[in-house]
Amino acid sequence: MAQSVTYTKVSNLSKGYRRSTTKLYRTYTRRVAEYGWFDNVPDEEIMPSGRENNILLDVAVGVGAHQVDDAGYEGRTETPELEEGAFVFNHTNSRFSISLRAQAFDKKARGNQIIRQIKYQSLKCIEAVMRKYGLMTYGFSTGVLAKVNGNPASGTSATVTLRDAFGLTDMDNLAYLAGMFPIDEGVGFIRSNALVGVGVVTDVDEVLGTIDVDFNGATVDLADGDQIVFANGVIGTTLSETDWQKWNVGLLDAVISDDVHGVATSDVPTWAPALYDSDGGSWGFLPARRMKQALENRGDTVLRRVILSNGVMNDKDAREREALIWTSSSMNIDGNASLKNVAEDTSRFVPPTCVFGLGQDAMGKKVLTDKPDEEETIDFGRLHKAEDRSALKGGVDLISAMIVRSRSRLAAFTGLDEQGV
Repeated sequence: MAQSVTYTKVSNLSKGYRRSTTKLYRTYTRRVAEYGWFDNVPDEEIMPSGRENNILLDVAVGVGAHQVDDAGYEGRTETPELEEGAFVFNHTNSRFSISLRAQAFDKKARGNQIIRQIKYQSLKCIEAVMRKYGLMTYGFSTGVLAKVNGNPASGTSATVTLRDAFGLTDMDNLAYLAGMFPIDEGVGFIRSNALVGVGVVTDVDEVLGTIDVDFNGATVDLADGDQIVFANGVIGTTLSETDWQKWNVGLLDAVISDDVHGVATSDVPTWAPALYDSDGGSWGFLPARRMKQALENRGDTVLRRVILSNGVMNDKDAREREALIWTSSSMNIDGNASLKNVAEDTSRFVPPTCVFGLGQDAMGKKVLTDKPDEEETIDFGRLHKAEDRSALKGGVDLISAMIVRSRSRLAAFTGLDEQGV
């Protein structure tokens, strides 16, 4: 009688194998260029006050020079007054918790972690702060990210169509708008300085420019024009737990707003940007020269840095390459035209169609806490015990102020042509 033969497969004895996992791979861009640029902003020489912090401004042109007749009267005595602005420190906070059991595993079995749990949690915590600083570089002190476009149906969740990045009319690049809001980010909706509702982003569509928001069981009735801010407070039910009115002054704020640091251009005409042009067109030789001349004529400075959106940079380089006369077969296809002795930067966070020009000493900063490194681990010794829970808490606290030293040393173009985005 023939004997049966059994062929044993790996799957039959899979329990005898250890699980194997590759190293950790990231599937998105974590880097935030603006977080590094922040270090290049000069530190303000001021002893911070918990009561009031002012910036002293020389805003009035000297007048009164007089031509004297022989033995005639001399000129009138005249000295213009100084102006004073005020700035505040804003606190950016990101936290995480980790169990005491995880701490024990880290101590006794760290070699079995593909990435240390506390390292991964630290990176996510710092990443949230980096993204916030990326957006704050360009935004307004109001903290507004966008507005609701249309009237979503009332309910415990909503698909929100976005418009007006940073609250600016016609800044409506759908991918940029939706890209402001990662999944699981907390958002609040503001109407007439009052909180309408708070929710969490559950889905993002960069093609349609929409976000899906869950309101955690509450029924919320959104309306066209409602302003959207981040809202990540632990309780999250009041306006004070949102980002409303808690951002640093960003570049758009500095070149567009009438009032910056409590000083209004309508009252003090010299407290205005060297140039703000929203007429559109292409970025190139003539707009760049206008920017340089404006900074020299109005701000007594030279152009040191230009920050362009990806699309504006692409358009500029594409047009310059079309006009280029090729003189050597060794020229690189990715070559680009740039301004001599001017740093040129771009980033995914730069608002579409925008170019910003900064002269020397245009901005200053003051930081009251240590700024964490992008790859820093917030180790167990820096955490504190959670009350009544077998866990530890900690995170990042970055308290800073961005100070506009001279608006006349700032210039900007918006509405410019873009390509490749």
